[in-house]
Amino acid sequence: MKVVLRGLGTATPPLYATQEEAYEFFTTHFTLKPAEQDLYRSILLDGKIKGRYLGMDATTDALETDPDRLLARFLKFGRTTAVAAARRALAEAGVEPAEIAGLIVNTCTGYLCPGLSSYIAEDLGLKTSIRFLDLMGMGCGAAIQNLEAAAGMLARRGEGPVLSVAVEICTATIFPSH
Repeated sequence: MKVVLRGLGTATPPLYATQEEAYEFFTTHFTLKPAEQDLYRSILLDGKIKGRYLGMDATTDALETDPDRLLARFLKFGRTTAVAAARRALAEAGVEPAEIAGLIVNTCTGYLCPGLSSYIAEDLGLKTSIRFLDLMGMGCGAAIQNLEAAAGMLARRGEGPVLSVAVEICTATIFPSH
């Protein structure tokens, strides 16, 4: 069976912070030992990365440590980011949501019940009869297993297309120490 990747879509959360802003935030909001300050300076200011997109409404959300609020942050930004990327991929592929026969979602930055796939399917208006699979806790490399699972789903069912979504909202897992 020949499997073809027909569309690719990407998306980022809406809040952007430069590396300088991130460094200033850490040095302003936390008491850092000199070695820690040097480490943050090295990580945030000495590389080629200019900034990062954050799954937060405001940078001060990084101070939040309540697990329920962190999970709510993941749900909000994981859901909207994944759906935006999925819509772009579907548009590039020329596929309508009603044509989707399977959905596979991988993430390790938030654990939901029901899984993120349920929320994505709802937001995209996918049929309730499609096959769902959530891959959890495998890290960024799970995108490969996601594609392998999609190929397996196509081989077993003989119908398609299958939508594969890999989403990480690392800012939903920040646990700063004070």
